[in-house]
Amino acid sequence: MVAQPTTEQARARWSAFLRAQLDERNLTQADLARLVDRPTTVDKSVVNRWLGQKLLPTVESAIRVAQVLRLPASVVLREAGHEETASYIEAVAGPAADDMAALEPLIARVRTLTEGLTPEQRKNLEDDLLQRAGDLFVLAEAKAAKLRRDAGPDSTRGAS
Repeated sequence: MVAQPTTEQARARWSAFLRAQLDERNLTQADLARLVDRPTTVDKSVVNRWLGQKLLPTVESAIRVAQVLRLPASVVLREAGHEETASYIEAVAGPAADDMAALEPLIARVRTLTEGLTPEQRKNLEDDLLQRAGDLFVLAEAKAAKLRRDAGPDSTRGAS
């Protein structure tokens, strides 16, 4: 069994990861807050607490960060301390979930759905889809945890 990091270790890992991503993209805390803000509630003070090792993002915020930074959701979720959700995404969607090219058909379908909409309508639809995706992953994480609890401690033996 792999030891789980402490909350302090998880916050330090997230902070280092996020700082590296911002530096690589030449983004400020304010830039990230502005890009991530909708539909989640993220302002500069939240980003500051992430970088200051005071706070870990929610699943929804981590998914939004992944979208904004164009990184695989499972990678960002894992860096943010949401191992179970990251593993679930990989288990359901397969290894291709970490390949942005694998998402292109879905992205193309969403673009088709938004044709003829105003930019504001398009943004509202995208925000709604993102919110629903975040909600789905939170529900899936809770269900996976319940299934593990219900299966008991012996159910994980023999799994590699």
